[in-house]
This record gives sequence, structure tokens and C-alpha cells, in this order.
Amino acid sequence: MSANIQKIYPTTEAHRVKRIACRASYAPEVIHAILDSGYVCHISFIEADLPQIIPMTYWRNGEHVYFHSAAHGRFANACRSGDVALSVTLMDGLVLGHSPMNHSVNFRSVILHGRPEVISGRESKRGAMREFFRQTLPGRWETLRDVRDDEIDSTAVFRLSLDQVAAKVRNEFSDHEGYMPETPVWTGTLPCSTVFRPPVPDPRFPPQTLPDYLAEFVGKPEFFGRVDGA
Repeated sequence: MSANIQKIYPTTEAHRVKRIACRASYAPEVIHAILDSGYVCHISFIEADLPQIIPMTYWRNGEHVYFHSAAHGRFANACRSGDVALSVTLMDGLVLGHSPMNHSVNFRSVILHGRPEVISGRESKRGAMREFFRQTLPGRWETLRDVRDDEIDSTAVFRLSLDQVAAKVRNEFSDHEGYMPETPVWTGTLPCSTVFRPPVPDPRFPPQTLPDYLAEFVGKPEFFGRVDGA
């Protein structure tokens, strides 16, 4: 991270965390780390006065979060015409307390609001998609056939500025009840994570040697190998 990045993002009051605000962070290093540890976000928008939400893959490059979709459709039209909200949540474990109401979840999350910027031009879109692969599957882009112009033309690429953004993190045991419960029960946390499983080759094509960059993923956390978007 460059030294000239601001200490916190200038998130306005409307987009700041209200509930248990002590768990909030507006620090770039916290927000970047969460975004760089995930693959899937959810983007909400309004269409015909109805709230909608769609899961998307995403990537961060510097002070922007990028995502792509079909060039024509309700989602792309919504991104071109209005504000959206983007969320990323990483679940880190279940929290077990003494009562049913004293259980929780440990998590890391980011919510970002703003008006998407359209990435225009074939070369600009190619460059954005190349960066997506560089971060997600380093070394694979260079082994693939060239992206055709018609494929680029049918794809819309957008980005959101990391401006109106907030992180929220919980990493602790259950809330202390202030007294020893009468019923003894195990309490603590049940950590969890998503890991990559062994690759499954496509049987429709001749067998190929598994590339080293894919073999290294097996058994690793889902964000293993993800290149920092800074």
C-alpha cells in the first residue's frame, strides 16, 4: 500500500455503521484486506421501484472495485443509470454461547455505495479482465486464446470508487452474561473456511497436464493465490 493513501475513507454519515459501531472500520488496509480475500459480492439496485440483488464475481484494483456482466440487460442498465450497493461477507465461524440468543457469527464484511463508472473501449475492458485473471488465477491469462472483439463487445465492465465504504468485523467469543449460568454447557467458537478441492478435468476434451499454478490451490483457503489488488 502506498504511503499517500488516506488513513480512513471519507465515508459520509448516511453510509457509516450504526449498529455496534465499535466493530466498524474505515481504514484502507482493513477494507482492502477483506476485499482481496473474497471472490463473490452481492450488488443491490432498484428496478421499476422494486429492490433487486445479484451475486457477482469482483476484483479490486487500487481504489476501485470492478465487476462485469452482460452488456445488455437489466443489471447493466441499472448500473448505467443509478446508484448501487455492493457487499462482501466472509464467514469465519459460529459463536456458541450459554443461551440460544447468545450465539452469533464471526465475520468480516464490507459495504460500498456509489454510482458505477462504465469502462469503455475494447482495450480498456481487455485490460480490466486481464487484471481480474492476474489476481484470481495468476499465469492463466497468458495460456488462453485471445479474447475476440465480439466477446468484449458483449461484456460490460464497471467499477465503483472506494469512497462511501465501510467494513465491519466480529472476531470474538459470545457476549459475557455477567454471571455463571446454572446449566453447564460448552461455549466457544466453531471456526470455518472454504477451501479449494482437487481440480476436475472436463471429459469433453483431450487430457492435459494439470498446470502447477492450479495444483498449488488444492486444500488451500478460497483466497489462496489471490494477488493483492493494490
